[in-house]
Amino acid sequence: MSKEKTKIFWVSLLFCTFCLFSNSSISQTFIRGYDNDFSKETRDGGSSLIKSKENNKLNYVVAGFTNEILNYDPPDDSSEALITKISGDSSELLWSKRIFPEDQHKQIKARGIVKENGPNFVFCGNAPSPHGDANILLGKLNADGTKEFLYNYSISSGPISGDIPEGATDLIIDDHGNYVLTGRTYFSDPDEGDIFIASFEPDGNPIEAKTLGAEDVKEAGTALIQNKNNDYLILGESEKGIVLSKYDSAGDFINAIIIKPTDNTKIHGKDIIETNSGYLIIGSKALSKYKGEAVLTLKINSSINDFVWAKCFDFVTDSIDYKSDQGRSVLTNNDKIIITGSTESFGGSKNLPDIFSLRLNEEGRFENLLVPQYDLMPRRDISNSIVSVNTDEGPRYTITGLTNGVDTYSLTRNNSDLLLSTFDFSNQNCFVSEQPAIIEFQPVIESFVQSKNAELERYKNILIENIELKKNTICSYDTTGIDRNNCSLYPEQYKLYQNYPNPFNPNTTIKYSLPERSTVKISIYNINGKKIRTLTNTRQKPGYHTVTWNASEVGSGVYFYRFTAGNITKVKKCVFIK
Repeated sequence: MSKEKTKIFWVSLLFCTFCLFSNSSISQTFIRGYDNDFSKETRDGGSSLIKSKENNKLNYVVAGFTNEILNYDPPDDSSEALITKISGDSSELLWSKRIFPEDQHKQIKARGIVKENGPNFVFCGNAPSPHGDANILLGKLNADGTKEFLYNYSISSGPISGDIPEGATDLIIDDHGNYVLTGRTYFSDPDEGDIFIASFEPDGNPIEAKTLGAEDVKEAGTALIQNKNNDYLILGESEKGIVLSKYDSAGDFINAIIIKPTDNTKIHGKDIIETNSGYLIIGSKALSKYKGEAVLTLKINSSINDFVWAKCFDFVTDSIDYKSDQGRSVLTNNDKIIITGSTESFGGSKNLPDIFSLRLNEEGRFENLLVPQYDLMPRRDISNSIVSVNTDEGPRYTITGLTNGVDTYSLTRNNSDLLLSTFDFSNQNCFVSEQPAIIEFQPVIESFVQSKNAELERYKNILIENIELKKNTICSYDTTGIDRNNCSLYPEQYKLYQNYPNPFNPNTTIKYSLPERSTVKISIYNINGKKIRTLTNTRQKPGYHTVTWNASEVGSGVYFYRFTAGNITKVKKCVFIK
């Protein structure tokens, strides 16, 4: 691919280290970005994270995606896989690899990654087949990022023919050294999907594949583990509930269940771990039509035929706005359960979530909820994966995901940067600490369908090249709070701005700033002083925020918007003209 055909490439990797230990003391907290050049029409993120210790040095390897190298205009939904290795001690970028199909108008993403006993890394995801549809991606890189192999595979079964889009979401290395993957495959209808389990030899040769799914129902595999008896447990999602299936070490199907809430709300399972007495599933559960989603924790016994407890953690219970809180990754450390994900409960804006870290004891009792305070601007931050490192001072946690942090003025879903962040629970000055509402519920567990055999076909049309990145310091903090000298965007006072546009028809935006966390209420009044609508009534983090009013339900005229936060109340006038 020539330079003339290549659009300017840039990729940003955001580091926010909340309370990072250095030797025996807590070091300064910082945010750093990694980029080649600045081009704002980009979407980058981290999907999965592993730690690697080489020559007594800790490193992190992130599997994710980027759509920053584009040789066409305008950009579309195409993306490329990104594998990045970072020093855990200095935060220096060691290497980064861009993985892309021959036809760059097709999507490819890296979603799961594991480390072999040796120096190699194995990752999975989705990649296009020669026919153009998304297939299973499987690749192996050496410690220095050089390629061992890159393949994509399609699953076929019996009478099914034609192009079948599919992709892998998670993988493990089993006790035989083989790679076992799960994800989604489509068989007879592109609108439906099935869960699959597929195994491969260490050189990438396919061994076997099986699928699991009910007719006329969408399903997908989301996570995979191998238990202490060497059985495989696959967590999956269905339109009707959470699916959990078990296969023995030979790959033979044992049984499968579907978990449904009794109130007929939606339930999603994103990750699973084995505990001393069963399995813990985390994800999200819908609360009601208006309240959105809460973080789900579900403990299943070892026989996967009954639940031990089922709880939702609702971070903000007095919000009138729809909000979504989702658990995305979970681990256990020293008998503690650590869950990370995204929350919309503190930012005050839908689709602009924050990262959260939730700590429970082994019985699922709440201990701590931390939301970072570094987020000065309203932006989209999501944590997708978490690992832990034990130090002399206690456990330390590192997460990866995505953020709008570098491009703070562009908050669309199409603009994001890869996020890496390190923190611990011992020093909370860097966090907002909250007590969530805990909602217990009783799910119904039913048997699910039988598994089916399938076949794998392998292709080779995946390319790889180096990416040269440079590091920029975006912002720095100390452990006692925010360093305003380094973060000039931090507001000094409560302020309500004039709406824009004004006059307007029918939408207008109201901007305001908060110097500290506050409960914010913004209401609209007509010329007679009657309140006609409340736009927001939530607890929000410090920074700059906006809220939009759609006035299509009222008539033309003069209206007033009233802003209350802390002990401050401000009112401004706006004009609606149909």
